Parts: sequence; structure tokens; C-alpha cells
Amino acid sequence: MMRPLVVAAALALVAGCAEPEPPTLQVRAVYLAPMYDGAAMRVDHEAIPDVMPAMEMPLSVTSPDLLADLAEGAIVQLTLDSASLRVIDIERLP
Repeated sequence: MMRPLVVAAALALVAGCAEPEPPTLQVRAVYLAPMYDGAAMRVDHEAIPDVMPAMEMPLSVTSPDLLADLAEGAIVQLTLDSASLRVIDIERLP
């Protein structure tokens, strides 16, 4: 009978040790160009409330693969790590 309790305790311990997802920010932008062999991208983004005004700037990306198939001038929704402001996901918008 102790076995289910041990398994439940082990699962709870593992779940408690999992790293939480970092807080993220969402921002719409126009993709302007890749930079630094795909390590960054130049964008013209909308204001990020309580973080920064709208501006044109470079943003680093977590993977050059995020920039694959993006055409210059594409309208995108960026997911940024709120601590580093690195782009962790890009969604093309119509």
C-alpha cells in the first residue's frame, strides 16, 4: 500500500522541480530584415505598454529558424521573453 504514496510523492517532487515558463510579452511588428546571420532581426514594433514606446530596433532571436520563410515587410506577432526581450516565437499575421 505504500507504493502508490511513494509514486505520488515522487511525481509531486518532479513537478515542483520543473522550471517555470518565463513570463512573456506579445507585440505586433513589421519584419524589416535579418541581422547577424539570423541571430537577430530588425523590426518596427508597436509600443509595449510599461516597457518601451513604438520604435524600429534589432531584436535577438532564440533560433535563426524563426526567421525562415519571413519576407521583409511581413506583419508579425512576436512573443518575447520579458526579461531579455529575446524573440522566442513569431506568428505571421494576415
